[in-house]
Amino acid sequence: MEERIKILLDKEKLTAAEFADYIDVQRPSVSHVLSGRNKPSFIFIQKILARFPQLNSRWLMLGEEPMYMEQGSEPTDLFTPQENRQPVKVAEQHSITDTASDKIGQEKMTKNGRSKEIEKILVFYTDNTFEEFKPR
Repeated sequence: MEERIKILLDKEKLTAAEFADYIDVQRPSVSHVLSGRNKPSFIFIQKILARFPQLNSRWLMLGEEPMYMEQGSEPTDLFTPQENRQPVKVAEQHSITDTASDKIGQEKMTKNGRSKEIEKILVFYTDNTFEEFKPR
């Protein structure tokens, strides 16, 4: 991913320091990612995608072309392969999460004979936001 971030800096004509200031991270964080010393964190990636909304998240994360999304196109889903992707209506997403929120903590899951309770559920949206649901 460090190579793709370098390509982004080159395309956007930004220095590492300007990039750090632009995405609101500390300059050493960018330096460490670009040198390969550290892998970019989820928050680091999220800040890049928030400041560069035209950037294709699949390109940044997985190296899949194109680098930039076409004007007016919808962001892609990182978790579903392109060929299996089906559109989901926003109303359906909310009804699913509302139902999940009501049931968190009501059921226990078992694995290897050990009981587990759900601690939280994270729902990620295509606009790079997320919601966290915890048991009541």
